[in-house]
Amino acid sequence: MMGLTYYDSFYSLAPKIHEALGVAVLLLMLFRVVWKKLNASPNPPTTNSNLINKTSKLAHLSLYLITFLILITGLLISFSGGQGLEIFDWFTIPGPAELFENQATLAGEVHRLTALALMVLVALHTLAALKHHLIDKDTTLKNMLGVKEK
Repeated sequence: MMGLTYYDSFYSLAPKIHEALGVAVLLLMLFRVVWKKLNASPNPPTTNSNLINKTSKLAHLSLYLITFLILITGLLISFSGGQGLEIFDWFTIPGPAELFENQATLAGEVHRLTALALMVLVALHTLAALKHHLIDKDTTLKNMLGVKEK
């Protein structure tokens, strides 16, 4: 999106789509946190070591924290200068006054770096899930996908 120029046909639409998807992801993440609090997670395989279980908890916590950090910094970018966040032409989420100097620039840099960190963490998470499925041959991936054992 940062590579678009004024003359690109997607120049004005891309940010609107990005922001609307960001708001949708924020709502889904809030729902997910509530869901997780109300529903128990499956127990890890008994073959897991203590280190694997602790690493798994840290990775999951990191996924949540980084995702929320991306979403919050996205809002800070959109709200910079006290402007509202327009969701297409449906409605506008009013923005607060700018909270700190250079808000858009600083939040933009954190947004970019945490997005990169999330991509790395998702790749590692994917590799770990595949390792459990293909090498350890345990139920971790099936549990993640909601597949019930018969």
